[in-house]
Amino acid sequence: MRDANDDRYPYPDEKEKDKGRARRWFVYSFDSCRHDGLHILCRRCLAFLDDDNVAWDYAECMNDSTTHNNPWRTEEDEEIINAFAAARSEAMTIWDVLPEKNRAWFEMWLILPYESIIDIDEKGDEWFEGPHIYVNDFDPVRGPFREYCRLKLATIGRWSSRQTDPDLKNRVAKFPRPKKAQEDSK
Repeated sequence: MRDANDDRYPYPDEKEKDKGRARRWFVYSFDSCRHDGLHILCRRCLAFLDDDNVAWDYAECMNDSTTHNNPWRTEEDEEIINAFAAARSEAMTIWDVLPEKNRAWFEMWLILPYESIIDIDEKGDEWFEGPHIYVNDFDPVRGPFREYCRLKLATIGRWSSRQTDPDLKNRVAKFPRPKKAQEDSK
């Protein structure tokens, strides 16, 4: 996804300290076209959902949605990916002992409104051979996406999958929290 007005492509601004301002193009995983725009997967985490579809938790320290074919990946990105891998391993230890009926995925999609899309280049270029979606100017906080996102919490059962809207007041502690969140709660 590319801001059509960012003339720095394909070279990020090396002087810019804020990574989000150094470039306005990102590699995402496309999920689907829906009534409100393109849905772009931005988080996928191991999760728990109780038998009543009420109590739940997710492994927020990991993220299986990150793409591995990003030519702009930096050393900092590598550190984040390595941290996600370590957190995933820890979360898998917890997830594997849950009853299968309570194992779930927590997913979050960003929503790109159709009216923000200027053009689509299906073939890409020498930097990234996947499709390029050109969009209007990025909002400094949310980029080209809607103010809301789509969440899904669903069990993995092939024949008896259950799904619910995750309500924060019903979140329980099954998976580790980020260290900053633990420090803030003290």
